This record gives sequence, C-alpha cells and structure tokens, in this order.
Amino acid sequence: MSSLSKEFDALRIPGELLQSGKKMAVIIEKMISYETEDELLKLVSIISRFKHNNIATFVGFSYGDGNSYIVTECEVNGNVGQILNIVPVSGSSSINFEEVNKNLTCSQRLKIRLGVARALSHIHGCDVRYSDFSSTRILLDKDLEAKVVAFGIIIEKKCYFTFSCYTDPEFKKTQLVSQKSDVYSFGVVLIDMFCQHFANSLRGVDTEYSGIDYTHFDDDIRQQMHSLRALTILSKTLNKCLNEV
Repeated sequence: MSSLSKEFDALRIPGELLQSGKKMAVIIEKMISYETEDELLKLVSIISRFKHNNIATFVGFSYGDGNSYIVTECEVNGNVGQILNIVPVSGSSSINFEEVNKNLTCSQRLKIRLGVARALSHIHGCDVRYSDFSSTRILLDKDLEAKVVAFGIIIEKKCYFTFSCYTDPEFKKTQLVSQKSDVYSFGVVLIDMFCQHFANSLRGVDTEYSGIDYTHFDDDIRQQMHSLRALTILSKTLNKCLNEV
C-alpha cells in the first residue's frame, strides 16, 4: 500500500484491493491529525487490535511523503450520513440511498443505535476517543448492521479540527476531547436517525441541541413505535447523551 500516498489526494475515497485473489471494496482515508510516523504507528497498533462485530474491518495503512492513510473494508449499504442525505454522494453509486432511507424501519434504526453504542463502548475501553464522530462514521452491511469506522480516532486529549453540529459545546470552549464528547456526538447521530426533518431544519456549525422530546421525532417513527412509553424512553436516552458533557 506504499503507493497510496502518490495516487490519492482526497480526504476519503472508495477503492478496491486484491486480497487472496478476491477484490475487496475499501475506504481509503487520509489522516490529517498525525504528523509523525510514531504517532501513526501507535494509532494503527490500537486500531488493528479492535475485534468487535460493530467495528469495520481494518485492512492496512500507508505512511510516506508526509501523507498517511488508513484503509478499512467498505460495506455494501454505504454510511448513515449518505443514507440520510446529510452528506452529498460523490461520484456514481450503485446504492439507492433514498430508497434505503425510506425502507429503514424504526426497529432497524434502533438496532443500528445499539450497534453504534456497543462499538463506542469498546473503543472507549481501549482508552481512545474520536475527534469528530458523526453519521458518516457508521457503515451499514448487507444486514443493516452498524460497522463503525476507526477514522478520526485520536490518542491525545488536545486536538484541533473543524467544528460541526456534532461537536460538543465543551470542546468548543476547551479544545479538549473526552469520551463524553463522543457521547454528545452520538446523541446528535440519534437526532439524525429519528428526528431527521427537525435536524435538517437546524443543522449548522453553531447548532447545539437540547430539550429534544418525542414530538421532534419524524412522523413515521412515532407511528411505528406506537407506545408513548417507548418514545419517552428513546427521547430520554437521546437527551442524556446530549447532557453528558
């Protein structure tokens, strides 16, 4: 993979690798938070040891000419950000993201939520955290099982990156990332998944979410959940994430 740094300049691109005689779809992401080879190798050592059903498979890395790349196996249903139309789809794709989103039931969304929570818990157990966790970090496989990618994971608590609506308010003040920052970001991901119309109306760099209740949920989500108790539990879980920081 040493030739990657010469071939790609984009921050994240899809690609293919030949492994054991078979083509594997992968995502190649340029790492911008690590300036030295030692820093990258320390990160790779941690990522390569992740063994969890809800964490995307690490394939390899490349370092050279001042550029570093992490390669992860791609999943057939893209990422949640694409499915929810939060980020534009670059290039051509065989996936009809609008159709996937339309057919994504409340039960499937709850399953994705649980998978992401388990992945974050496993990652935090390794004493690392994300710098910019968001819906684009969540891939979905053929069974719509969540596969969180390791892109954006950091070791140091102090970091610098562009703010977004996923950035917890405390980090904006201190620029110190904690595991609680990821919990806040996860809360915003839940807003994406269950309150999509509400989220789209407010989305912006300076957006700070609070006081979300089941009335903010999309109509089809409320109809599918039926139970007021279930809606209340989900809204309380969401707000607990947002208030964790």
